[in-house]
Amino acid sequence: MSESAHWDAGEDRLAPKERRALERQAWAIAGFLRLWGGSWRVDEDRQALDAARQASPNGTLVYVFWHNRMLMLSYTHRQRGIHVLRSGSRDGQLIAAVNRRLGYGMPAGSGSRGGSAGLRRMLQASREGADTALTVDGPRGPRGHLHGGALQLAALSGCPLVPVAVAAPRMHVFGSWDRTLLPWPLQRLRIRYGAPRLVPRGLGGDALEALRREVQLELQRFTDALDLELGRAPIPPAEDA
Repeated sequence: MSESAHWDAGEDRLAPKERRALERQAWAIAGFLRLWGGSWRVDEDRQALDAARQASPNGTLVYVFWHNRMLMLSYTHRQRGIHVLRSGSRDGQLIAAVNRRLGYGMPAGSGSRGGSAGLRRMLQASREGADTALTVDGPRGPRGHLHGGALQLAALSGCPLVPVAVAAPRMHVFGSWDRTLLPWPLQRLRIRYGAPRLVPRGLGGDALEALRREVQLELQRFTDALDLELGRAPIPPAEDA
């Protein structure tokens, strides 16, 4: 199936010229990631991943990670059939076009508009046996602030949240809001998975907010620990996170 056949209704609203330009950008970025990432050596903790999968009632997982690690994980987890929630903005559409070329499902619907529709699509993908993933401080931050969508998805699907951290000793830090990270060529990437966490249904109010803060702190500490292990200074959350 051609890439154009994968465009959803939101992307069909783009003017044909803009859509063609976006497709060309996606082709170039996906090609760059394959070439650049092809020089990396990847040390992935598959034992922890297998243990997390065994803790899932239906064997599928909800991966959660910070937005600034997305470039690395887009490459390392390509062609695994993972579904990643994206925003309906033009940037979100570009990310979706890139990631579909790398073998991801990219349902639309993050943020205040379309959030419920996106959650339903992710839930359906999980029920059909696909792992799902969310950049929990995306699409626009604040950096290090965990939004509630991941908790909702885990509660409704019955699948555990699994924190994901990835880093390398030498990485370029972009000046974007999230401080996007890109390892230099020939680096050894380490991918670590945290303990799976099942989220009970029916939480609300103070209990849900307490859990959100707990998961946020856990993911921040887990990611910081890997950075420190590799001799890197952790990237702090934004002051308003």
